[in-house]
Amino acid sequence: MKKLSVLLALAMVLGLGVSNVCAEMYFSGNVGIGWVDDISLTDGVETIDLSFDPGYGVSAAFGHAYSNGFRTEIEFNYFSSDLDEVTVVGEGSASLNGDGTVVAVMVNGLYDFMPGQTFNPFVGAGVGYANAEIDLLGISEDDDVFAYQLIAGVAFKLTERLTSDVQYRYFGTEDLEFEDVTDADSVNTHNLMVGLRYSF
Repeated sequence: MKKLSVLLALAMVLGLGVSNVCAEMYFSGNVGIGWVDDISLTDGVETIDLSFDPGYGVSAAFGHAYSNGFRTEIEFNYFSSDLDEVTVVGEGSASLNGDGTVVAVMVNGLYDFMPGQTFNPFVGAGVGYANAEIDLLGISEDDDVFAYQLIAGVAFKLTERLTSDVQYRYFGTEDLEFEDVTDADSVNTHNLMVGLRYSF
């Protein structure tokens, strides 16, 4: 069902782009820093809390901008963060080598409040599918999960075709499922990103 919902959403975006010949196509890229909420894992006996250092993220999107201020796009995201500390609840904490990564394909809908203006605030949301992986001491576990994000930012028009922006993103997933783990939290990140958008 998760894969089907994402494929239907992708088809909707592509359909909008084909049906509206007035839509302006664009390509965008973003880079930024992100903070991951702690993730708890339990095997039914012990609970382990994972905390992460600030990480980095990159994204690339292809979309359509419409004259009414709406934009639709398909986006590819990558985020990585090193482990800061591992805590076994009731026993203590330690710094161990490891990291967490997320690779996602998202379908986003955005709204520009002042399209075509030099200063243009915007908001948006997206749904998609992500692969989340945690590597601890060389042992990796990963899961494919439903993902979503909320977006708010400000765009600055540099030329007729080139726009820069600054944005905040909240990215989240459904709860993870790992082998030998009876319960695992979702992945939730808070991201500050800067980017460029080029219109064709």
